[in-house]
Amino acid sequence: MAKSRLFAQPLVSYKDAKWSVAALLHGVWWHAGRGRQIADGIRIAGIGRSRVGYLYRRLCKEQNVDDGDPLRYDVCLEFDHSDALRMFESLDQESPASHALNLLAVVTGGPIGACRMIWSTDHFKTIYATDQLFTYRPNVFDSLESRDGKNQEINADACRALAIAWQTEKSSGDGRLSRALYFFQHAWLSANLDVTCLNLAIVLETLCAPHSQSETSHQIAFNTAHLRGGTAAAKKETFALIRKFYGLRSGITHGGSVDQPTLFDFVPPVFHLCASLLRRLLLDPKLAAVIDDEAERRRLFAGFMFGDG
Repeated sequence: MAKSRLFAQPLVSYKDAKWSVAALLHGVWWHAGRGRQIADGIRIAGIGRSRVGYLYRRLCKEQNVDDGDPLRYDVCLEFDHSDALRMFESLDQESPASHALNLLAVVTGGPIGACRMIWSTDHFKTIYATDQLFTYRPNVFDSLESRDGKNQEINADACRALAIAWQTEKSSGDGRLSRALYFFQHAWLSANLDVTCLNLAIVLETLCAPHSQSETSHQIAFNTAHLRGGTAAAKKETFALIRKFYGLRSGITHGGSVDQPTLFDFVPPVFHLCASLLRRLLLDPKLAAVIDDEAERRRLFAGFMFGDG
């Protein structure tokens, strides 16, 4: 995901330095007042008049980063020494920043527009290096962003939810929840909605596929509706949406051409549904553990079918 790294200053032995790194986020807005601790060594805050914001604007002016025109970054995630050093050596989808940004997309129910990393060895008095984790993808971001922008606001509740989600994912290991989160990230990081569609289908199948292979799409829609919950009417609406979505998914995987209006009609609501589903699991560690345990998951889905769930 990283594009090109710019070094603002030389450093002879970078492993001996006291590292910090900030992930500057575009497309989300800070409404939580003071900064908040998410986990040990991880903090989220508004950029505002912070050191990081000042350094980024200076970097644009002095070294023509982002063509000298600062992008509207409003939120940043800050990581301490060990994570900062690790991400300096390897900045990829398994990095702590990538995990945190994906969880933030789940918690807010909207994608992150762009992300720039800034490393410092003196707690952001100066910049050591900068890099792009990913760039703006207008086709997908503009489609998945809510029309009123409300799901992009980071308030105190979102910060608390992010802290819980971080601990739940950390505890889940390499089970279904972890794999679903991996493909959810690929969905909103894509540059094209048809690829987003396929990754969202994998999210649904990872979490809600039946243990038998008969009438798979019907059972995925049924399990999704019940796992998401809500009133009987809401469950019927979810079921109908997933059934129609799977018709779109089949058209793509079988080589058919899908017009853009159809993608715009079905992919954004299924994205928000998947975010809602993942959010429910991440904020309920006991339910997340059930989904990660094949025997418990089977019992849960059987309960949906026979009226116990």
